[in-house]
Amino acid sequence: MGWKYRGNLRGPKGLPATSAAEDDAAVAEFVATDTTETRREVDRVVRGALGGALAGLRNVRPDLLTKWRAALARQAGGGAAARITVSGDSVAWGAGSGGLFLLSSWPGRMQRLFDKEYGKQGTGMMPLWWDLGTSGPGSNNWIFTFAGSISNPVYGIYGPGAKRITKTGTSSYIEFGPVWCDTIRVYCISEGGVARAVRDGVAGGTFRTNVGSLGETYPMLPGFAAGGGNGQVVTDIPMGALGMHTLRIYPEGSDGSTMTVVAMEARVAGSGVAVSNVALSSQTTQQLVMDDAVSGQAGMSISFDASRSDLHILPWGINDWQNHYPVADFKGRMLTAIRRARTSAPVANGGTPSNGDVLLVVPHRPDLASWPSDHGNTPNFDLYRQALHELSDAEGVPLIDFSELYPDFSAWDAEGYSYDGLHLSPLGSEAYARTIYQVLTNV
Repeated sequence: MGWKYRGNLRGPKGLPATSAAEDDAAVAEFVATDTTETRREVDRVVRGALGGALAGLRNVRPDLLTKWRAALARQAGGGAAARITVSGDSVAWGAGSGGLFLLSSWPGRMQRLFDKEYGKQGTGMMPLWWDLGTSGPGSNNWIFTFAGSISNPVYGIYGPGAKRITKTGTSSYIEFGPVWCDTIRVYCISEGGVARAVRDGVAGGTFRTNVGSLGETYPMLPGFAAGGGNGQVVTDIPMGALGMHTLRIYPEGSDGSTMTVVAMEARVAGSGVAVSNVALSSQTTQQLVMDDAVSGQAGMSISFDASRSDLHILPWGINDWQNHYPVADFKGRMLTAIRRARTSAPVANGGTPSNGDVLLVVPHRPDLASWPSDHGNTPNFDLYRQALHELSDAEGVPLIDFSELYPDFSAWDAEGYSYDGLHLSPLGSEAYARTIYQVLTNV
């Protein structure tokens, strides 16, 4: 059943060869199992390698992950869940990983590992990307349904990350679920007036979608960027006892005005680790460092500040390399993101700053015979890798380097980790998830 240890673990890399798992069903079974020889052996190998012996780790030290370690201890003691946000491009988004991207991606697989160890959490923050469409169930996503007058405004994480609903009575709405939760958090930007929550098919109370209060059932949460008539308006909608729930929201009235939603999140009160995957295909660090410093309606003010995560994982570089962006520009943008994710300084319109830890991830080596599509390895892939190592040292940021774990693409491919020379196969996604999970739970 699932993967069994067959003597094919290779030192600190610690993952089975392709012969040990023929398809994604075996991967899924392994993720859900915590008693196989394979899991115990992987845990032993990775734990034993921490502290410098494992190739690919740089500055992975307890004193550089204090906020993450405190959050993990907090939830273990029965306190609030620890929170992780993963940004990134199609590698983290889940292209090639099999099945439904947000579930089969390496952040999705890492969520299931945390769930098994610490108790099941919800979905993490789920942005309303443009590529989810504006009608019916969202493509590449199992969780959103759109109906009526829905459009794509330029707001949210990276810019293309919001849905606008025009007031047309009850016929225009966004539906989220079914999801495991006891609360659903709705992230809006200040626009419109009052929205209605329909919980599990039963009309519930109201909440605001712009700054202010008119005595709504569910008040906006304090501490987000919501001042001066602009910014973020974030509301928790209680869904009842812990279980599978569905929330439908629509703006009250039919006067043609609008409300804009940038993300929704199924939340579970209490302990556990919640992973938000806010990666999106084709993104580069140009999109990563977008920001709306005035009102907090786009970019880092949402991905870093509004997510309020204890740890931000930044696995960037592949698309900057493919687009031949100058390495100095890439390095400067990564420095901006690192400092913004860590900042405790005031942010736009009185929002709470991110103030989290950061983990850098250097991607695996691509197949230079196939990628980039123009076959131009300029600047050289290793220069982007070097830039991240330099930032790790200069800023004191822990780093995991998959290109160092497997210095040659052919070795990576031989393991069955590659989907198309660039993206991760289901097994490669599992390799990422398990490696990062082991580091985070043993640092």
